[in-house]
Amino acid sequence: MRAEALNWGVESHEIAARGPSGEALFVDVAFSRTEASRTLLVTSGLHGAEGPAGAAAQMAAMEDFAFGRTVVPDNARVVMVHALNPWGYAHGRRTDERNVDLNRNFLLPGQAYAGSPPGYAKVDALLNPSGPERGLEFFIPRLLAQGLRLGFGAVRSAIACGQYDFPRGLFYGGDGPGEIVALAERELQKWIPANSEAAVLVDLHTGLGRWGSYALLTAGPRDEGLSQGFRPEEISSMETARVAYPARGTFTGWMTAMHQARRFHAWGLEFGTYPSLKVLSALRRENRDFQQRKVATDLLGEVFCPASLEWRETVVRKGAEVIRRSLEVLGRA
Repeated sequence: MRAEALNWGVESHEIAARGPSGEALFVDVAFSRTEASRTLLVTSGLHGAEGPAGAAAQMAAMEDFAFGRTVVPDNARVVMVHALNPWGYAHGRRTDERNVDLNRNFLLPGQAYAGSPPGYAKVDALLNPSGPERGLEFFIPRLLAQGLRLGFGAVRSAIACGQYDFPRGLFYGGDGPGEIVALAERELQKWIPANSEAAVLVDLHTGLGRWGSYALLTAGPRDEGLSQGFRPEEISSMETARVAYPARGTFTGWMTAMHQARRFHAWGLEFGTYPSLKVLSALRRENRDFQQRKVATDLLGEVFCPASLEWRETVVRKGAEVIRRSLEVLGRA
């Protein structure tokens, strides 16, 4: 409705998986115009449970367009992709229906969907217990003990960087490119046409960092011209940032590799919620529950989209602001 009010084009792409009541699910795309020499691509919901916050930021940005608070430059176009993981969005899961973390599924040509970080096997039984919960399990103290034994940086990297050997486990990257990777490959020339000389991607996420803060994560070398509108303290590299980790198969990394022939820059826009151990505990509990019952439960909503009105207002305001600033930089780059 918001896109139609702006007289933007709209497309919907149905996926094979179905919603909780058997309803059809779609990846929705809205675009301000079909051709321009600059493109701003804004995506949300690659991690389904993070989708509501990202969608709210997209809607706020489109409201700014509608009321003239943000103007699309004559040389630019805006493309909004809502819910890159429709199944996870609809079911409240971070993954797709195959338990695949889609932000680990975008491997580059020649990379194998196999292997795990050193140490994942050592924490698998703790991270992905196979049986039902029985009393107090002391997950966090036991995980901290592993950190003392193996090194906290090593344990964090082992857990979250992406693994391809434990299909029922957290951060599973799949055994091959999934339906959403195929969709992105098929639609990429529409999202960022060949005549776009420069492009910026803003991929919206939640769950990493301090409460209400945000970080712009880069997956590769920065294009200084396309990132000049942001302060150094707002920017972090996924390779070195304390808030992140050098994950395999990320969407921003894949997009960067796909656009080496043009000026391109990708941001992973992360909004912080709860401390990382609380988020990881929720992910562990939710995944365990799903693997036991094969029914999605609303266990991730609070850690990825807190009910706090202050937090939600911050995400909407700051998310729309980053979109506006990215567009301004792109328009004059």
